[in-house]
Amino acid sequence: MALVSTKVVTSARSRAVGTVAVLAVAVLALSGCEVRLLAEPRGTAPTVVQADRGEGLVIDADVFAYREDVGTSNEVLRVVSDSGREKVVRALNAAGARFMLVDERGTEYHDEAGIESAAANDLYTPNYVSDPKVTAEGVELYVDCKGSIEEPMATTFRRILREELQAAGIRGTVHAVTS
Repeated sequence: MALVSTKVVTSARSRAVGTVAVLAVAVLALSGCEVRLLAEPRGTAPTVVQADRGEGLVIDADVFAYREDVGTSNEVLRVVSDSGREKVVRALNAAGARFMLVDERGTEYHDEAGIESAAANDLYTPNYVSDPKVTAEGVELYVDCKGSIEEPMATTFRRILREELQAAGIRGTVHAVTS
């Protein structure tokens, strides 16, 4: 679903920026992405926040994202779904096991030998992944990366998360838990 608001623009530059922004939103919307436009000061282009979306599953863009306001990455996620909490717990357990096999460059290894090789090359891997925790709001998972998840690692985490949740038939939304 794409939400687009129109505004009156007077300068040629503003019209060009607006046209480019509308075209970008249209391309994202047609590709099946959820698009939300955030209000910007007058005369600036809108900021587009894109969520990873597919097969009834939405992973918010802030899951595993770096937060400049607090200087750390979002390491806790929450799955909100009516697909059954036991199924979500199993899928998050599978995802968590795979997260432990990802290095800071986003490479997913298939065994301990790969992780040992990454460590020998001074590549960071997660320290710990919690067991899924069932809460009143959903099922949560914590990935300990000492507060900093590099973007290639975050991208691989989101891909793994999507794969495991979709394989389990989970429909719903994944949010970052921020405090």
